[in-house]
Amino acid sequence: MIRTIIIKLKLQEKNSPMEQFSIPSTACSTPTTDSVEKIIKNDTIRYKRKGYGLISATLIAISFFYLFPQLLKAILPKLIAKWTVPQLYIMMSIFVHSVTTFLANFVLYLIYTAKIEFFERYRVLTNPWPWESDPEKWKIVLKKTIKNNLFSHFVIIPTILVLDTLVGVKIRFDMESFPEYKEILAQLIFFMICEDFLFYWSHRALHHPKIYPIIHKQHHEYNITVSIAAEYSHPLEFVIANVVSFD
Repeated sequence: MIRTIIIKLKLQEKNSPMEQFSIPSTACSTPTTDSVEKIIKNDTIRYKRKGYGLISATLIAISFFYLFPQLLKAILPKLIAKWTVPQLYIMMSIFVHSVTTFLANFVLYLIYTAKIEFFERYRVLTNPWPWESDPEKWKIVLKKTIKNNLFSHFVIIPTILVLDTLVGVKIRFDMESFPEYKEILAQLIFFMICEDFLFYWSHRALHHPKIYPIIHKQHHEYNITVSIAAEYSHPLEFVIANVVSFD
């Protein structure tokens, strides 16, 4: 009993605001059989309820394979006239990634705060959101997360893109070889397989007991699934697991 009280007091004395959102450990924990069974059961229920989600996914796919290429065909000639191929590659990569991330987080924040039953049923955990449980701590955590994400977006990614151009990565921006939807689909499937394979093994390596406390532990400081934490990670992890596997 006394030992339990002492442990609780020590946890309350943690100075880092991020640590107060979760109890950090020096090693990656292995989920119990019971917890895995609960996750599988929960996901089974969620996937049976997709309905409108499948319709939304279909509309997004149509937009990606038809509307987006049509839009790009319309604006690409103007961009080619103003910028070189390496410049277009760097700027468009940063623009698409950053805008997509911002819009996704904005929409998901609206969903989080609206508390609409249609979306609430898809929640993995029913715990209060960090900004509800402790608004003051959340402000500090949010500031730290935004700084981390901005560094990743506007320092790490541009640096790697510049290195891509220096080593001579082949990039197509001419209208003559603009890909049709079949080529886009084939390349997407190929790169999804590559990205999934590389991300799996790099992520698994980051969970190694000797590596986890040094690098990957930072990503697991969040114990509630929040969209803005998706890319919150140590710079080395962002390069190894996120950028390299995708690039």
